[in-house]
Amino acid sequence: MKIFKFGGASVKDAAGVRNVVQVVQTMGYDGLGVVVSAMGKTTNALEDIVKCYQNNNQAYLTLIDELFAKHLEIVSDLETNGASEDVLIRFRESELKKDLKATIESLKGTMLRNQSKNHAFIYDQVVSHGELLSTQIVATYFKAHKILVEWMDARQLIKTDQKYRDAAVNWKETENLIKNNCAGKLFLTQGFIGSDDNGLTTTLGREGSDYTAAILPML
Repeated sequence: MKIFKFGGASVKDAAGVRNVVQVVQTMGYDGLGVVVSAMGKTTNALEDIVKCYQNNNQAYLTLIDELFAKHLEIVSDLETNGASEDVLIRFRESELKKDLKATIESLKGTMLRNQSKNHAFIYDQVVSHGELLSTQIVATYFKAHKILVEWMDARQLIKTDQKYRDAAVNWKETENLIKNNCAGKLFLTQGFIGSDDNGLTTTLGREGSDYTAAILPML
């Protein structure tokens, strides 16, 4: 299995997303897995959201809306520039905006329902949404170019213990999941995140996307 990993700086804007597609088209994508981080400074923005939330500052809801707006700006650029008209039409006709909205509403719902005071647990449930947003955008742009990539939720591939913010990988279970779900496919997934035995989101530590990219071809 061959893995390409694109960090936050590589997908910080529409030009970065276009470049990811160009790299994959140029290098070829047989048996390829693509790992994508959150866009630009998204993780930092989500960390600020966590701080507001834990300080009982309702401004966190406004910060979430601002983060959503920044992602929509990137989508708007991708809808109108830098590709053939056929690609732009396919991208505009996708369900991407609806999917991004659902991810944002899921984030808000997670925070409104939360009963835990455990900072590390809350952190993982919130900050992981950056990778979900970025990979939805990149995968949809691939498909607009008729690159039939399969978007995969890394939480269904990488299983860990419950040490939130610095989870340890359950190697045997992770190996089975990757072999059963990824072999022979062009797939795109999130760096940084996994899930525990209860299906709750965990993260692999800052710069965890590099770790994800190292895990996948090892198994």
